[in-house]
Amino acid sequence: MSPPRRKCPFNAELQAEYPFLKQKSNVSPHIVFCQVCRSDVDISNSGRSNIKQHLSKKKHILAANANLKSRKLETFLKSDSSSSEDMLIAAKEGTFAYHTIKHLQSFRSLDCTSKLIVNMFEPKFAAARTKTEAIVKNVLAQEAQSQLEIDLRKANFVSITIDSSNHREIKFVPLMVRYFDGEKGIQVKLLQLRDLPGETSEQLKDYVVSALNHHNLLQKCIGMSADNTNTNFSGMRRKGVNNLFYSSIS
Repeated sequence: MSPPRRKCPFNAELQAEYPFLKQKSNVSPHIVFCQVCRSDVDISNSGRSNIKQHLSKKKHILAANANLKSRKLETFLKSDSSSSEDMLIAAKEGTFAYHTIKHLQSFRSLDCTSKLIVNMFEPKFAAARTKTEAIVKNVLAQEAQSQLEIDLRKANFVSITIDSSNHREIKFVPLMVRYFDGEKGIQVKLLQLRDLPGETSEQLKDYVVSALNHHNLLQKCIGMSADNTNTNFSGMRRKGVNNLFYSSIS
């Protein structure tokens, strides 16, 4: 009677060659667990040959292809401390937000654009519509407003420009301010943007005077620009008093 055949063990050499295989010592030293396809592999007969046979099976091939297409959970998570890579990604997202408002692009398009950036350039990029809007409102807008306040405190004189624009049932009234900066030259910035219930001379006057007082510019304002309507300048002859210009300076 021939002696029993020696079974092949899962040694350190096989472990180094196939790191996705783990020995199941609690079951049998000759059975390993494949972490790719979540299957047990019996290598007792021929060792490496059994492993190669397993790798050629359809179940393992499908699982391996799925793993290649899937990203690890770590790519979506961020640690408590910000690394240099995290700061670089944050800078990219901030630049992307600035690019969006610089070119007057809609926030709605960012859900699609951000996916393109993730797939083509940066897997950890996560500035879609909601996040980009938050960056614009809570970071870029705040910084721009702070810088404008500093410039206006240094300016000796300013002029303003006012107009109205209808967006469906909402009447937007942007108020622009123009001033001279010794380092940057003539600057034109958005001072305030509000929606008003109408555009009578009284409503516009209250809006303009309130904005100028809020920014301490009423005594610095030396000029106003607007379109040639009766509400603003009382027509071509400039003889009326019930208009924005006369009400603001009186």
